[in-house]
Amino acid sequence: MQIQRLLNLAAQSASKNSTTILSGAAVIGVIATAALAVKATPKACESLAEAQEQKDFDFHGIADNPENVEIRHIRLAHIEVVKATWKFYIPAGIVGCCTIACIIGSNQIGLRRNAAMLGAYTLVDTAFREYKEEVVKQIGENKNNKIEEQVLQDRMERNPIASSQVIVTGDGEQDCYDPITDRYFRSSVERIRASANEINRRILSGGEMYVDHDQFYHLLGVPGCSAGEILGWNIDNLLELDFVGQLSECDKPVIAIRYKRYPREHYDKF
Repeated sequence: MQIQRLLNLAAQSASKNSTTILSGAAVIGVIATAALAVKATPKACESLAEAQEQKDFDFHGIADNPENVEIRHIRLAHIEVVKATWKFYIPAGIVGCCTIACIIGSNQIGLRRNAAMLGAYTLVDTAFREYKEEVVKQIGENKNNKIEEQVLQDRMERNPIASSQVIVTGDGEQDCYDPITDRYFRSSVERIRASANEINRRILSGGEMYVDHDQFYHLLGVPGCSAGEILGWNIDNLLELDFVGQLSECDKPVIAIRYKRYPREHYDKF
């Protein structure tokens, strides 16, 4: 029973870390393939030289050429080169094939896991949106807005503007707060609204019908973020936002962006 339990644990661990194991095996395989190919090359060159001598002899009838008679080498055909050298590269070929199998296997496992994660994320996202809609119905739009405003205020208090770097965009002097990246920047309500409208225009008039989050930041003159290309909006989830006036810890007004529709993962698959 103890041995069986250990075997089961080992199998579970191998399954859980299969992509890491296959990736590591692929790395080792690449190195081993190169090493075996280098090791086989001198023997292959010797065999190729012998095949060349044999072909020269068959054509000229000269074996050891004791008088150093100048002869014209007859070039080996491609098939003759292969016949003379292929057997020396069998080990490298086998390891290379195993390496390719590891790469393909790791990729297939990754694709299956990503598909499963996408399905789970979609279920969670749908459940959250339904829950939020029901909460709004129960408590009303006004109370919901107050709750969201308080959440924004709490986040700003945890990351006060006085201890943060404010990004200067050169368009507007109003301090603004982005809750997605937890950053402050200087802009204006008009610039932010215009940028949001431009994002929706690109989605509705473009051929792909989706836009990544970084494009919104670029329109604002704000640097992109690490998740800027992973998150985005599409024709089923247009960018909608509102603004909440908040006070910083120095009692200075700050415009906090309130996203009515947050960017989503896999926005290009809908």
